[in-house]
Formats: sequence, structure tokens, C-alpha cells
Amino acid sequence: MLTLPESGNRIEIGNNCMFSFGIQLRTEDGHAIYDITTKQLINKGGSCIIGNHVWVCCNVLFMKNTFLNDNSIAAAGALITKKFTETNVIVGGNPAKVIKTNINWDRKSAEQYAKDCEAQNLKGGHILE
Repeated sequence: MLTLPESGNRIEIGNNCMFSFGIQLRTEDGHAIYDITTKQLINKGGSCIIGNHVWVCCNVLFMKNTFLNDNSIAAAGALITKKFTETNVIVGGNPAKVIKTNINWDRKSAEQYAKDCEAQNLKGGHILE
């Protein structure tokens, strides 16, 4: 689901991303929330930006004013409520936080990735605990 952006807000998706199902990208709340005394709007919308080579797992919700940087993963069920500027991270939880750093991902299965690394004498074929 993509919400229609307010004026000036945008949804940006980088190159080579992978998406599962049940994902929502929201640039606004859908209804106004305002201060009773001043009548000022307190829930203004904002952009939702996903970098390059980002894997978004199932049932992830990106709220307004969010960013997930390159080579990262949004874990299943994550509620993204802020900007994650560090690259190569896994974010997850409600609200989402960085749960693992120094990662990258590949579209290959874990088994195929390990075989390919082993064939090339790379350390990536070993499972880290």
C-alpha cells in the first residue's frame, strides 16, 4: 500500500530493492491532528525514502519522515518511524531499531551463497554463529 503524498512529500525507492508482502509506505497519517488551543496542525506529513539494495521483509510499515539507507534489511513486522542513515544494517522491532550492523544480503539462497563462496575459496561460505 502506498499513500498519496501531500504536496512536497514523496516516496522514493532505490535500485535493486526486494520487497515481500503486506508492506505499507505512508507519507501522512490520513487525518489531521491539531492543538486545541492554537488549532495548529501537529501531524504534518513527510517523505518516505528507501535506499539502493534494500530488502523489505513481510508486513513492514514505513511511516512519514523515514529513511532506510543502502544495503540494509527491514525485518519482518518492523515499524519504521525514523531515519536510519547508517548503511548495511538490519532494523527490526516496534518501533524499529538497529539489531545488526556490518551486513549485506544476496538474492541467492543461503545454501547457494555458501556453495558459491566455497567454490571461490571465500570465507563467506562459513556460517557465523
